[in-house]
Amino acid sequence: MFGKHPFRLIANAIDCEAFGFDPVRAEALRREAGLEDQFVMVHVGRFDPVKNHRFLLEIFREVLSRQENAALLLAGTGDTMPQIREMAENYGIAEKVRFLGSVSDIPGLLQLADAFVFPSLYEGLGISLIEAQAAGLSCFAADCVPGDANVTGRVRYLPLSGGAALWAEEILKAREQPRHRDTGLIRQQGYDIALEAEKLQEFYLRKYLEEVSCPLPC
Repeated sequence: MFGKHPFRLIANAIDCEAFGFDPVRAEALRREAGLEDQFVMVHVGRFDPVKNHRFLLEIFREVLSRQENAALLLAGTGDTMPQIREMAENYGIAEKVRFLGSVSDIPGLLQLADAFVFPSLYEGLGISLIEAQAAGLSCFAADCVPGDANVTGRVRYLPLSGGAALWAEEILKAREQPRHRDTGLIRQQGYDIALEAEKLQEFYLRKYLEEVSCPLPC
């Protein structure tokens, strides 16, 4: 992209402190939402064909066929939301699917979940997947989602061609997995906003000092 010109990469980072898992808060949020005894799947993303909500509903229907006390939380807005609502009705699972719309407290939403499911047809990176890892969630993504998003090594990549039943079987294994509370791996990979902000500040200050010391073309 830049040829022989120098460049510096600064990650599109997240607030690790905000997303870090807090079991006390998670329990309180689940109780408040009436989800204490539920296996909770969550997805964060706009309602657009690329996010593959149709396949997500197929996966969830398979999950329900294996475990009835499950819920799917969908955060986001977009043009395809009416069609996805209708699809949930047609599948007979509408009462188990919550359309949350625009959510201001994404860290809180991720706290109360058990699994993050991300079956996108393609992604540039998948920042919400990184946020889910920071929250210690078991994460499941389509194998076409960039591997760079797997900053903890804990994302399970699955083929869309494998079908909804395969995804459901893998996702339900999250019931047996411990919730991670360490965001150290995310910091090490350069996705902590506090550290990246310092890098950006240093970059701007250095460029400013260079211009001050040499205001005319040198």
